[in-house]
Amino acid sequence: MNKLRNKRGFTLIEMMIVGAIIGVLAGIAGTTWYLGLNHSSLTTGARDIATALRKAKQLAVTTNTTEQVNFDLDNETFQLVGAGPATDLKSVSSGHKPINISSFEGVTTGTPWIQFANNGTATFSTGGTTVAIILARTDNNSETRTINVNSMGRIQVP
Repeated sequence: MNKLRNKRGFTLIEMMIVGAIIGVLAGIAGTTWYLGLNHSSLTTGARDIATALRKAKQLAVTTNTTEQVNFDLDNETFQLVGAGPATDLKSVSSGHKPINISSFEGVTTGTPWIQFANNGTATFSTGGTTVAIILARTDNNSETRTINVNSMGRIQVP
């Protein structure tokens, strides 16, 4: 009888406490991971558009032509067009994370554009000296990313 009492082990209560702690930590980690995926999909979409804009600007300067990026707000696509062949239409959505262009300097439908001249300056279909392209998740419009372009051709993704 004394032999059984000297054996060490864990009680059921101790095992339940450890299980509860592991469950809480897993819940926190899972939530953080999921929120990080949402943010990264918006960042990826913004960088894709910024890359197309930078490519258009670079092509305009190096080929001494005018290049343009067209946005189709109704179909959530954008395309680089200019002196060379047009690039394929690119969707704003990244994989299974639906993203839309919620605003192009206040415009929410139609096909606005940004045009780069051979000196790298930009003009906009909406007029003005700057344009803000706002991306939003379709399942959570409170989270957004903005791409800013000014008439001097500066492209920013803050």
